[in-house]
Amino acid sequence: MNDFVLRFAVVTRIACSHAGEGGNMATAFGLCHPIPGSELLEVQPAAAELQMRLRMPVFHLGEVLILDPDGREPHGSGRCPSKWDVDIEFFDDVNAAIAGAQKIILDEPAAYGLRAAHGVLEREKERPGG
Repeated sequence: MNDFVLRFAVVTRIACSHAGEGGNMATAFGLCHPIPGSELLEVQPAAAELQMRLRMPVFHLGEVLILDPDGREPHGSGRCPSKWDVDIEFFDDVNAAIAGAQKIILDEPAAYGLRAAHGVLEREKERPGG
């Protein structure tokens, strides 16, 4: 009998990451184009083109995750939410997880500190002293 069970989760909170802090940002090397939501660390000439080193978010608010019993994605790079400053909520099935993500992204974005700008959700800027 195979006891391997996939679990479904949604990212419900991401710590604000600032330059030099961990949180939810990881360094990506060898990129040729900037990516929205990334922080430029350096640009280096390489052979025939410029290459950039960026800090990019690892997880995104409202992202639906499929996790193995160890809490790691069983595909791709095998991201593990417990290693980053994010909170997740588990769901019994993928449809419930999608509904949970929809609540964050479409139904109640302001409750999660998000606002719509140019058709894209972005985090509200933190106000000094608040």
